[in-house]
Amino acid sequence: MSFVRGLNVGEMLKRGSIREADVARLRRAVVEYGPLDRDEAEMLLAINDGCPVQDAAWAEPLVAAITDFIVNREAPEGYISVQNAEWLAGHIATHGSIQSKAELELLLAVLEKARWAPESFFMFALDQIKRAVVSGRGPLRAGKSLPPGHITAAEVQTVRRILLAFAGDGSIAITAAEAEALFAIEEALKGGAAPPDWTDLFVKAVANALLAAVGQKVPARQDALGRRPDGDDAVNDSPAAGLVDLVRASLAGVWSGSREQSREEHAIGELERRWIEIITNEPIAAAAPDWLVTRLGRAGQVSANGLALVQALKSEGPRMGPALQDLVGRIPAAA
Repeated sequence: MSFVRGLNVGEMLKRGSIREADVARLRRAVVEYGPLDRDEAEMLLAINDGCPVQDAAWAEPLVAAITDFIVNREAPEGYISVQNAEWLAGHIATHGSIQSKAELELLLAVLEKARWAPESFFMFALDQIKRAVVSGRGPLRAGKSLPPGHITAAEVQTVRRILLAFAGDGSIAITAAEAEALFAIEEALKGGAAPPDWTDLFVKAVANALLAAVGQKVPARQDALGRRPDGDDAVNDSPAAGLVDLVRASLAGVWSGSREQSREEHAIGELERRWIEIITNEPIAAAAPDWLVTRLGRAGQVSANGLALVQALKSEGPRMGPALQDLVGRIPAAA
């Protein structure tokens, strides 16, 4: 373990802190000894876990070194297997969930750097946001007092990054597992204040799944889930009506970017999905029409955003096309 010789590991763990000088040693060790092997990666993660007091500069070399190891050095190169995903999750969630911003950034960097990763790994990432909403505590809330049932702008942006990373350069629609995770976050808000960016993202993602469920060709996620323009808040005397206006504005971009899918495009999409399943050794389930109807019309559990989405969908009429119109028409009126 030549890499470790560049660090005062025992001293760092004994005092439980990472100082500026330790960060400098880490940077020199990376340059001098090159990429990590598995033992060195585990040692670096053990230092991170055993030293809760950390210099602000520690995160950057930690993220870079571990991301390079797991994405570029471990087989399959460029991809994340189920086993490697479980290995990393076990090291950064030793207390049951991710505790620090550095660990969360490491998770996001790996998801974004890898060409593909198991869907369960992305669900693990989304679960960190749901935990924060439910508990009021999370890696992006350090030093902030926020009651349960709220989501921050930084957490919304993190959800967006996770969803964008899953599809990579492809145009795979929002999956059943992703949609369920988004609904779970939405329900955890329990009517609490959510920034318009969350409403925008939630609506676009669910609409993306709806369109794919009826056979539409959906745009790449970078286009489908793009951020809402600054200052684009709906203005209306009625909060409920204003929310529906915001939802309609979000849906407008979704409709304009979708179209009927040819048989060739459908076949290519299925091949892409199957290839990801083979590489990651994990199945990916598309959101089924009946499941979406049930989820959007779940009695007594439909949120304000969910109600606004259903109301906006029901008002769109023929613009949606017969297949989507029929699907939306099956959502219970109570929703």
